[in-house]
Amino acid sequence: MRTLALTFFILSFLCSYSQIDKQGVSEINTEANTFAVQINTNGLGISYAFFKRKNALKTRMYEASLNWVKHHKEYRIRSRYLDGEKLVFGKLNQLITFKLGWGKRIRRFIKRTNNGVAIETFYSFGLALGILKPVYYYKSEHTPPIPFSDEEFYTPEHIYKAASFFKGFDHLSLRFGGYLKGGVAFDLGGKARKMNYLELGGEVDVYHNTLPLMAQYKQRPYLLSLFIAYRFGLKKQAKQFFKKK
Repeated sequence: MRTLALTFFILSFLCSYSQIDKQGVSEINTEANTFAVQINTNGLGISYAFFKRKNALKTRMYEASLNWVKHHKEYRIRSRYLDGEKLVFGKLNQLITFKLGWGKRIRRFIKRTNNGVAIETFYSFGLALGILKPVYYYKSEHTPPIPFSDEEFYTPEHIYKAASFFKGFDHLSLRFGGYLKGGVAFDLGGKARKMNYLELGGEVDVYHNTLPLMAQYKQRPYLLSLFIAYRFGLKKQAKQFFKKK
């Protein structure tokens, strides 16, 4: 919680007090299709974002993302019965989230040269859908898999092995909610049409009901995470101009 609060404080500071370097190279890019691979403190994600530049400094973005979420206390242990078999004791559901949102990016520091680094701050918000797939376990080699429960599985010794990931798709449950995300992006691209960004930030998801992920811990209706992402893409109708000295 303290880490997330510190992240948003830094973002607010950058938005309020950063000064724009107006010397050097400026870019005018009308549109861009981008993709990102993201590592979160609670899992992994991929995303697509469409950028539409309003002016030299401000950009609108429309995004969609898919995330694989795990509980921060989720650890894999070895099965007591099968060599090489691993499982997560107490895991109730696997959570997958799908998000659609809208946001803005503001360029704070412009590149002085093509090989320089530009800095942007960004935020986005929108709708979130959580998909919970129950996790099944075998009590023995000769019994059918069942969902985890304290009554059936007292300790890891009571689990023979975890069932296939595809077991449980006929018992999905949904959570509806929204999300808010913010961060800092470093534009590392050195070419006019190609985009390469390193993004750092934080994200909050809130749902209409609790998210039962692990049996041993309190179930909450929200998720907090920090992330680092690599974003790449291609600009359309891009052009550059150098200001006259």
